[in-house]
Amino acid sequence: MLSSTRSHGLLIDFDLAWKMSEPLTPENRLPTGTRAFMAIGALQSHQHIVCFDLESCFWVLFWLTKTYNGHDKPSKLDHEMTKWPDMNDQELYTAKQSILTSDLGSRSTFFCKALVETLVRLKDCIFVGEHRDEGRSVDDLDLFEQMETILKQDITHLTLIHEL
Repeated sequence: MLSSTRSHGLLIDFDLAWKMSEPLTPENRLPTGTRAFMAIGALQSHQHIVCFDLESCFWVLFWLTKTYNGHDKPSKLDHEMTKWPDMNDQELYTAKQSILTSDLGSRSTFFCKALVETLVRLKDCIFVGEHRDEGRSVDDLDLFEQMETILKQDITHLTLIHEL
């Protein structure tokens, strides 16, 4: 990380470093990130693309709708989701595929019911057409703008609900 206003930076993630004399190949590149939030394509060992990072935002929001139980209250964790950290890539891939075909609002916490509509809209934006079950395998430069539009539209709606 390099600050544009300073002449020094901060190097992080040395655990992910590799010798530049060795080519970075899919075989020697370990997937990184929190498994519960990883894109479906990343679980299938596809080459990393920006769309994976955007899809991860969907999985973070999904997790939030299932776990946030209000300020200063313990999180509620869906029983199936407690298994995600211990699943292998194929099992987690299958679990996420089944979520995409289910009712995203089922078992949402009371505090996150208003987010379900946003979650559905994001799902329909990310997992569309040939990507419906697999996620994206090539970058779509419009995906960020589409997601941004949805979030900007819905933030106004969510703010109004909060004020009621």
